[in-house]
Amino acid sequence: MSALWRKYEEEKAKRHDVMTFAKLWGMFLESPTFTELAQRTQKDYQQHERRLLPVFGKVKADDIKIEQVRIYMDKRGISSKNQANQEVSSMSRVFGWGFERGYVRNNPCKGIRKFTLIDRDVYIPDEDYLAIYEHARVEVQVAMEISYLCAAREGDVFDLMVQDLMEDGIFIEQNKQGKSRLRNGRRDYVQQ
Repeated sequence: MSALWRKYEEEKAKRHDVMTFAKLWGMFLESPTFTELAQRTQKDYQQHERRLLPVFGKVKADDIKIEQVRIYMDKRGISSKNQANQEVSSMSRVFGWGFERGYVRNNPCKGIRKFTLIDRDVYIPDEDYLAIYEHARVEVQVAMEISYLCAAREGDVFDLMVQDLMEDGIFIEQNKQGKSRLRNGRRDYVQQ
């Protein structure tokens, strides 16, 4: 019985040292590479974790194959192609990070084609805009006006501070595009 127990303990110890995808993911989340990302991006990774770890978490990272990732992506794409693309991108970044540090031998997400997405062109009719505007709080009305007049994203508008209001216009830093613009309704000055 003691030989059997010893063998069990040896096998258990080996598994503890196994680099599972969950372990790799956790190491990435504790790394400076992750903590230096924008807060919104960090939140996205934490959302993706809820979908990815139940599927791949207990699997040895080096045993995950490209076809398994593709199957996941196809199944996930049934409900949301955009989320499938983003989740596999996050997974790929974690594998790339692990590969560069010698934790894994390859990146099974490399070479997987993403879903083609159709851009959403949504125009809100004036009467809908006014209906929302009339019932909104003052700060929301101001944000709506700035967003509309400056063609700025919601997140960029809510990041504005008093010092961004200048004589020549409003200085808007585009978080998503990585550009800064001075907008005054007549012209934009783009800074790369």
